[in-house]
Order: sequence, then C-alpha cells, then structure tokens
Amino acid sequence: RFDSASAWPLDWVDFDWVRAGSTKLDAGLFDTVDWLFVPVYDFDGVQSTGPHVRLAPVGLPIAAPVPSTRQYFALRGLLMDAEDALRAGDWPVADALYDTVLAKPFLMEELLTATMLNELLSGAGTVHLQLGEPQRALELWQRCVERRPDDPVAIANVGTSLAALGRLDEAVVHLQRAAQLSPRNADLHFNLGTVYLRLQRFVEGADVLQKAVTLRPEAAGYSNLGWACLNLGRLQDAELAYRAALGLQPGHTQATLGLTRLGKAP
Repeated sequence: RFDSASAWPLDWVDFDWVRAGSTKLDAGLFDTVDWLFVPVYDFDGVQSTGPHVRLAPVGLPIAAPVPSTRQYFALRGLLMDAEDALRAGDWPVADALYDTVLAKPFLMEELLTATMLNELLSGAGTVHLQLGEPQRALELWQRCVERRPDDPVAIANVGTSLAALGRLDEAVVHLQRAAQLSPRNADLHFNLGTVYLRLQRFVEGADVLQKAVTLRPEAAGYSNLGWACLNLGRLQDAELAYRAALGLQPGHTQATLGLTRLGKAP
C-alpha cells in the first residue's frame, strides 16, 4: 500500500505463508524497499481482513536529498558488498566500498536502521585500522559509541584504536569499561591485559590475562600471562603459562623465547 503523504512512499506486499513443519496458513507483509519480512500477529496498525492484509498509512519523512528507489537499493548493494569484502579480509576493496557509501549525500541515520548504521560505522572502522589508519578508525568507532554508549564491543574498538595511536592511558579506560560491561568476553580481557603489559602494569595485566585464559584458553593469552609473571618474578607461574601456550600451539615463538629466558627447555 502506498502512502502518498510520505516523502518516500512505502510499498507493502501482502501474502500468505506457511511455517516450516506446519500446515497452518498465516498472513504476512513484505516491504520491498527495506527487504523486511513481517509476520502478522495481533499488533496495532496491522490487521488481517480476509485473504489480504492492510497496513495503516505510515509517514516516513526524510531529509533532502531523498534517494530514489534505485539509489536506495544501490546503496544497500554497496553495503552488502562491503560486508562481504570485510569478511574476506579484502581490505582495499572493503575500504573503497565503505568510503563510497559514506560519501553519499543522504542522511544515513534516516535511511538505515540503528543496527545497519552501526554495522556500517563499525565495519568501516575495522577496515581503516587494518589499513594502518587508526585515527580514521577512532573517528568512526566514536560515532558508534555515541549511538550505543553501553555497547562493550564499540567501546573496546575505541580503546583498540587509541592503543594503536599510542594513547595507552586513554585506551585502558575504554577497555576497562568494555570488560566491565561484558565480564565473560575473553577477547576484551585479552586486549585489556595486553595494553596493561605495554604500560608495564604487570600486576593488573597478570590478573586480567588469567581471566582471559580461564574464559578461553589460547596460546597468545598464556604467552602474555607468562610475560607478566616473568616480570613480576613469579617464575614458576611464568613457566606454567608458557608451557600451557606451547601445549595449545606447539612452537609458539613468544612462549619458546620465554622458556629460554627462564633457562628451561621448551
């Protein structure tokens, strides 16, 4: 149904559908603009009338310039291609695609859902960090935090970019906050512990890294834990951590070097 009062009319298609493993016929809606499928239940604004579904007119005011349907779908296609390149680790291609999207004159906050906008900013930030551009990554990830101030991943990303810029004291503040918000996330604890080591705060580093390897045993985490313990004079703990790293990844370079410093055979 078209809403002629909207700056960008919505086009909804009604249809019947059947759940997998069921013979019950249900009504549904499909928004061909946003590519969203909406099962119809008892919620306001939508009601089933015979074999059809009617949707009450919904206004969608959009700030100029308003994209055409072709421009909108082209934008969504660019986003999907960028996400594919991101997953494939093709950083130059992903960078070009994300930059093309971000250069569009449209107001993305209105065109994209909050989740999609966050994925755009987060993905573009990841690409810039991988390409050695932490300042640009920081700017993009800060926009994520502005929209989701309690998102531990967004906060941690800001901390990661700050660490890459050498702003370690600021990075720790963000990484601490992220770890507090998501206490069972091993990656967040590992990243925080690693920055502690760079600051030579070995007591805190050992404590956080112990949490990281408890949550998810990994060679890198044990190796860093071994380095923290070595610098604290906890030589037996250091040896145990290095051997745990080698048990998970035989030949691990840093763990092997750590045992050598201890005068132990790998």
